[in-house]
Order: sequence, then structure tokens, then C-alpha cells
Amino acid sequence: MREGLVAATPPPRVRPRLSLGANVAMAMVLVDYTLYGRQPVGPWAEGAAAALPPQARLDLAAVRAVLVHGLVLRDAFLRLAEDPRDWEGLRRIVAAWDAPVWRGLIAEGCASNIAHSGDAVPPGWDAEEAAFLGTVDAVAAEWNAGDRPRLRRLAADPAAFGRVVLDLLNALWEAGAGRAWVAEAPRLEAACRAAEAGVHALRPLPPIPVLVGRITGRHPPEDWRTGWDGVRTVWLVPCFGMGALLARGRDADAACVCYDPNPVPAGGTLPPAEAGEGTRTAAALQALAGAARTGVWQALRRDGEMYAGQIAAVCRAGASAVSRVMGPLEQAGLVRVRRVGPAKFFSIDDAAVEALIETLRSGGGNRP
Repeated sequence: MREGLVAATPPPRVRPRLSLGANVAMAMVLVDYTLYGRQPVGPWAEGAAAALPPQARLDLAAVRAVLVHGLVLRDAFLRLAEDPRDWEGLRRIVAAWDAPVWRGLIAEGCASNIAHSGDAVPPGWDAEEAAFLGTVDAVAAEWNAGDRPRLRRLAADPAAFGRVVLDLLNALWEAGAGRAWVAEAPRLEAACRAAEAGVHALRPLPPIPVLVGRITGRHPPEDWRTGWDGVRTVWLVPCFGMGALLARGRDADAACVCYDPNPVPAGGTLPPAEAGEGTRTAAALQALAGAARTGVWQALRRDGEMYAGQIAAVCRAGASAVSRVMGPLEQAGLVRVRRVGPAKFFSIDDAAVEALIETLRSGGGNRP
């Protein structure tokens, strides 16, 4: 049998990167998670959220849906050719972004929301102003945004949207991100050197999720096994305040992994592979607490695998509410996650449920 020539795909470059912009954007994400109850993220975020002025809270409530908590800004900062280490340098770059740049970021956030729901992003959807603003309205409704008319006005005037975001970034900087960056930058820079040495020691490189686990000391979620096709560069970005959380981003042919380089962060959770039985049991029970999580759990038990948009429809909930529910269930290992393109499909992990039941029957957890 004759076989044709097949172009070999080179492995991605894995490069540590110290980024002030990514750290400030992830600070926004952490504060957003804290204020809107997605999941516990630790004492730094709680302190920064408490210090955020009322106007900044209103600004965050207005723009968070189309900035996807702040992840759209993180990806934009990682695209910068220039990566300043000082706040004034970064602030000048953001202040120079014009209306087309901000409109593009709003569109990027809307497209991310559409893809997350499992729907295809129609080509050219943002070319017409009416369709663009209609999509912004739909995204705001899904997130139950606090001031939808204000978001619509800002989306219609991207330059004004940019000024609001810059004011919000300034407020985050003053609320604690600035002090954290100054204090933590040496540690994060040392983490970059350690990651570079670790990547070099692991050659030939293992699969990306395995590499991430070894470099960060955290156990990546199941859905990280996929989604790396076509990636040419993976940025390893140490960030302050993240505790035991991992965050992954994808932008064209580049991906990023954000993590706190603390070995076992205070107030965080151990990776599943390192947690004791009692820790896992407590995390699973906590993940199941609450009427919303119980409702989603029962829907998955009844109907089987569903993507986020289907769960939202069945449970009559918005996309942001589904995300807040699925995060703890996924982190506790009670659901399986399968990624198809940008969509995530969720199903009950029967083996994990059986193990939880057996642990409870036997008396549960570690004993003194």
C-alpha cells in the first residue's frame, strides 16, 4: 500500500513569560470571581475586592460580561510585542488603544461567550452595528449584567468603553494589584527561571498537560487533555494571588497557562493527585452543596452529557450561572469534561461518584 507524504507538525515552543499585563488582568479575574461567587480564590482577592471603590465595582459590573471576567484583556496583553514591567508603561499602552481596538476586544469577548455556549460563531456577525449591539445585549442578559443599558451605550462608543476599562485597571492597581506586583515580581521572575530550567530538563517534551503538571505542581483538569491542536507557542505565566488555581487561554496559534508558583498555596486546594481522601471527600460534598448545583447535577444524571448551553436551557439559567456551578463540580472531579473545539461537554463521572459513596459508607475520609 502506498502512502503519501504527510507534513510533520513540530512540537510547540514552551516559554516562561513574566507579564505585568497578564498579572493585572488576572487580578481583575480573581476580584470578579470573588465578587460574583464563582469559586473561592484566596485572601489576596478578598482583600483587593474589599478595597475596590464603589465606582470601580459599578464599572466591573458593566464590562465583565464582554471582557469574560478580564480574560480578554489578559490575552490582549500577551499579544503585545512590548511587555513593560512598570505600571506607567503599561498604562500608556492601554491609553493609546483607539476605538477600533476596543471594538475588536468587545467582539472577541462576545465571540468567546457564543463559543462557550456551544454555538457556532457566524462569520461577519459584528460587521453590522445592529447585529453587534444585539449580540452585546444577549451576552449581557446571559450574564445577568447589572447595568445593561450602560454596557450597550459603551459598546456603541468603544472609546468610552476603553476609558472605563482604564479607570477600572487604575482602581485595581490602587486596590492592591500594584503592591502585590512590586512585592511579588522577584518571586515570579525566579519562577520563570525555574520553569525554563524545568522545560529544558523535560526534553523531549511530554504532552502539554503533563508538562504543566510537572512545572506548576498542579493537576490540570481532564478537559486540558485536548484543545492544544495547532498551538505553536505555550506561554507559562506565573501570577500572584491565584492560589491553587490554573487558568488556560487560547489565542490563534498561541496558548497560555497562568499559575501561582507557590508549591502549596495557603488557603488553596491541593491537586487531586496529592490530596488525602478526607480532603477529596470534603471538596466533593462542598461542590454538591446548594440548590443550583444540585439541580445541574440531577439534570446531568437524568439527561446525560450536555454542553453548557444545553445545561443553561434545561435548568433555565444564564451562562454565567452555569459556569459558577460547573467550576466546583469539575474541580472536585465529580464531572467529566470533553472539549469539542471551543465547546465543553459535561457528564457525570460515575467512578468518582461510586468512590465518594463508598468512602461515606466506610466512615469517610482520613482518621486521626
